[in-house]
Amino acid sequence: DIWTIEDVFVEHGSNIVLTNGIAAQKLLSDISREAKAYLTAIRDGMNTLTITPTCTKDKRAVKSMTRFCGISKMTVDFYSFSVYIALLMIMVVHRDTLAVKSSSVVKGDVMILDLHRDDVVKAVERTRMTLSTYCSFIATNLDRSTKAMQQYLQGKAIKNVIDKKKYIQQHRIS
Repeated sequence: DIWTIEDVFVEHGSNIVLTNGIAAQKLLSDISREAKAYLTAIRDGMNTLTITPTCTKDKRAVKSMTRFCGISKMTVDFYSFSVYIALLMIMVVHRDTLAVKSSSVVKGDVMILDLHRDDVVKAVERTRMTLSTYCSFIATNLDRSTKAMQQYLQGKAIKNVIDKKKYIQQHRIS
């Protein structure tokens, strides 16, 4: 068979779909691994909170675990939002798969939930990077973890996703 220009575009579209699907799968895998590690750390740390500190080392351990538990809501919210980002990417992959199957050219300007595909792809990339940084430093350097989170929330793609999520929640049909 001789490839036509349309065949090349369809193949390119298929490669984009596969890459985006793998990115969403990796993000979900990362979230799962990090959530498990976080729960293990909390479970292990609960013993620290039950002891009566007798020395400086014990007092520091209790204080550290208290701070670690104190950010649990932020951590769970981040994991939940990360899953939302991965599911958005899966929606993009599904939409793009249908477009490739129908032999239409997959273009970067196609929107899903009024979000540009490039914003969703960038959100997945930034979420994976931030998840890695946040979880790497959460137990040892809480300030570094929260700084990573602040920078993450200031990113353009993340702001676009958050704004759209807020809009959908405000205009939900009861």
